[in-house]
Amino acid sequence: MYLIKSVAQYWAWFGWWPNQPTYFSDVVIYAGDTVGLNIAAQSLTSATLSLVNTCTGQLDRANVTMDEWIFEDSSASNGVPLADFATITFSGTRFVTDTGVTGRRRPR
Repeated sequence: MYLIKSVAQYWAWFGWWPNQPTYFSDVVIYAGDTVGLNIAAQSLTSATLSLVNTCTGQLDRANVTMDEWIFEDSSASNGVPLADFATITFSGTRFVTDTGVTGRRRPR
């Protein structure tokens, strides 16, 4: 969210290291909207991100590549905590180690 002339503006975006933020330009978000994000791994180093505004039905996708998956608060947040989204669910997750060991993460 940004304040532009005292009016809140919302944009959905993602950051994929080391690139600059990328915006989901085909999805408009308003205060109170509900959004969903699906991350579908295509391989060990690529994925498709799908963002949907469930209030409007707008959908946008982005293809990304990565070496590792990290979900964290950025150091640029100046001590502002991450939003409390209540629950974040990872399903169908698998792993491969650098020695070739494979497996699935078991739910807790």
